[in-house]
Formats: sequence, structure tokens, C-alpha cells
Amino acid sequence: MEEHGTAPVAVEERLTAWQDALRSWWVPVRVTVRSTSSFDAGIGAARFGYAVALTATADACRISRLRPPAVPAAHPRVCLALQRAGSGALVQGGRHTALETGDLVLIDPDLPFSLDLRSRFTIQILHLPLRAVGVPRSRLAALTGRTVPMDQGAPALAAAFVDTLATTGDRLPAPAGERLAGVGADLLAALVDELSPPAAPDEPLDGNPLGAAVRGYIEQHLGDPGLTPENIAAAHGVSVRYLHRVFETEQTTLMRYVQRRRVEECARELARRRRAAPTVSAVAHRWGFTNAAHFTRTFKTVYGLTPSEWRAAAARSGGAPADISMPRQR
Repeated sequence: MEEHGTAPVAVEERLTAWQDALRSWWVPVRVTVRSTSSFDAGIGAARFGYAVALTATADACRISRLRPPAVPAAHPRVCLALQRAGSGALVQGGRHTALETGDLVLIDPDLPFSLDLRSRFTIQILHLPLRAVGVPRSRLAALTGRTVPMDQGAPALAAAFVDTLATTGDRLPAPAGERLAGVGADLLAALVDELSPPAAPDEPLDGNPLGAAVRGYIEQHLGDPGLTPENIAAAHGVSVRYLHRVFETEQTTLMRYVQRRRVEECARELARRRRAAPTVSAVAHRWGFTNAAHFTRTFKTVYGLTPSEWRAAAARSGGAPADISMPRQR
């Protein structure tokens, strides 16, 4: 875990140094204090895959985000904050919420907010991409700026998770951190489900903004053999677990969808009438297949013909021997 303290910094530069650390690890904020001559603060932060956990400690101050960014964030995020010491108040969305030690709150970091801490304090924050959580922003809007009641299951689990991650993160190996980011996203989704009305039924992939973005990304990189769930998830700021969840409504898996699209493009290319037609292996390689035997098996599973048989049938019929937009298997 990376540590940033103001003790080694000249007194007149401490506030700026701590504010810069918050901006680097969290969001652009402005920090105001009564006096910079004695201000003391520190921050510990660590990145776990797509998640950030930080612990901020400081003398009394106000932390404010006064206006939203001029350009909306490409990957909106959400924060789960646990007040570990001290007291104060959170203002967001027209709501004014008192904060006492042990309180848990949700913050939308892309919208204006202020944290007014009246005494020396410690606050722990889990910072996650909204897409990984899989909760519409409209549902979050009803919960941000409010103290989360701790007499229910998911909030208590979430608070314990934030505390554990913030205090032990420096001892976690990278693979464990990646998995824990997914756990944090699932816990936050469970918390929202418990505290807000049920969401509408899942939309089909075409109606899901993330689904549409993923499909577009797949089309752009279809010929790349390195098109893996991990790379697709990283490109969209979500967990692999949530990426797979997006495809559940399509009654197929992510990689089966990629495989099907590759076979469809191979079938189109093999059916074209050309003077100098590329070899079957060249077509397979162009669309991301690296193993000829695997390509042949996959193609036959989808169309009932080997690639060579498909090409021969297309030559005899003057075009594709079947409607390749309707393969036999999804």
C-alpha cells in the first residue's frame, strides 16, 4: 500500500501535498482548513485490479468537489466510505447527513459533494467503477448522501470488507487483490439491492449500454487471438465476473459469442468467389483462430460442414450454401 504523509513536507506545503494525493488516488477535490501552520495528514492507498482502497487521516478540514467534470467520466465510479474515527457531515444531492464513527455512506464522486470533518478523523474509502457493480445510476441516486443503516446484512458485511481491505491491502498478492475487487463490487451491488426497490428485469444485450459497447469492441478486435475475457473487461473498466454476467441474458457465454462471430466471418470470406482465393488456414488465421484442427471442428459444429466442404458448396451454388446469419448453434 502506498503511503503519503505530510510530516516530511514543509509546513506551508502540507495542505497542497495531501490535496494532490487525494486527487491522484480518488477524485479532484479542494481541501480547506482553518490554519495551514499545524495541519497534519496522511493517506494510504492501493489499487486492486479495477478497485482502489484508501485510508485518509487528517486534522479537521473540509473536502469538497464543487462541480462535476466538464466532460462526463468515460467510466463512472462509486465510493463506499466508512468513517473510522472522528465526526462530521456529508452533503450531496441536496442531502445533509451527519457522520459519526462507524457510519457507512455511499458517495457519487462524479457529482458535487462536501465532507465537513470537525475534528481529527480517519475515513476509509472503496472506489469502484459503476459498470463493475452493475447498478443503474438512477438507483444509486436514491442512496448517495445518506447514512447506510447498519442493522441489515449487506451493509454490515460491506463495512467489514472496506475496513479489512483498507487495513490489510498492503499484504495481499496481486491475484488475490484482483479477486477481492470483484467481491467488493458484488457486496456493493448486494447493498444497493437490499436498500432500494428492485430493478427492472434484465435487458437483452442489445439494450444494455455496456453490452453494446462490448459487442462493438469485439467486432473491432475479432481477428486478434488475444481477445480474452480479461482483456475485454480491462478495456471497459469492469470485472471479468460482471462481464460474464452481461451475457447471461443472451443464453450464451462470452467466448462462445466471440467464437460464433469469428466462424461467421470465416464463412462469409470462404463463400466469396475470387480469382485468387486465400487458403482455409489463412482465412482462419485472419479471424483469430490459431489452431487449424480446432477451427475445423468449430466450423463444422456451427454449419454442419468443414470449411473446405463449405467453400466447395459455395462454388457450386454461386454463393453461401446456407444463411450464415443463422448458424446451427449459438
